[in-house]
Amino acid sequence: MTDHAVTTRDTIALIPLRADGKHRLAPALDAPDRWRLALAMFDGVVEVLDDAGVQDLRILAAGAAAIDAARERGLTTLPDRDPTMPTTDQQQGAGRLRQAVDDGLASCDEDHIRVVVAADLPLLTVEDVTALLATPDRVTVAPTRDGGTGALLLPSGHTFPSQYGRGSAAAHIDTARAAGYGIVRLERTGFAVDVDATVDLDAIVAIARMGSAPGGARCGHHTVAALRELGLLDVPKERSRVSV
Repeated sequence: MTDHAVTTRDTIALIPLRADGKHRLAPALDAPDRWRLALAMFDGVVEVLDDAGVQDLRILAAGAAAIDAARERGLTTLPDRDPTMPTTDQQQGAGRLRQAVDDGLASCDEDHIRVVVAADLPLLTVEDVTALLATPDRVTVAPTRDGGTGALLLPSGHTFPSQYGRGSAAAHIDTARAAGYGIVRLERTGFAVDVDATVDLDAIVAIARMGSAPGGARCGHHTVAALRELGLLDVPKERSRVSV
């Protein structure tokens, strides 16, 4: 049985935070509102990791606003190596994310467990993080609903280039397998539900209005507060739009 206290003490968590992201939410939110929501989800992820006992949090900050936000919160901040790299489409954004994650991992002591956790996981819970850390001796990949990677765990001594982009969960698993590493695919709602597109936003708005999804998942209080401030909780949505 894993000693959770030892595991969390030996864990470094990297959280990518990008100031100019969430372009696919543009039909529903303007740029300042997208950033307000992104920060709320980020605050929720940071709080959950802290509550789970992960003390070494390092923010992979892309853009001045992200750097400022991380530093204002007193978090260790690893600024983007190339802030001029374009991110106007998904492919460019994925390349920038891979570079940031690889740079972040390279800065970590490989004797530690390293986890990369997405910043936009509004349903994340302490139990999800505990489940992620339950297999610290194997590469653990927690997929998002669309095949992305909500979280990636690299055990001590394990390393390989990140594979962020379309289908990254399968790509991470294939890369780890090719390196001869043991693998766990972790299916958890808290890691599966990220917010990239308007359909994702509709789902979390509906969950926030109802208090919880049919399976019991709840939005974190930071996200609920942001949705309320943005006026998105004012008009009820149909229950059928919730799918987590």
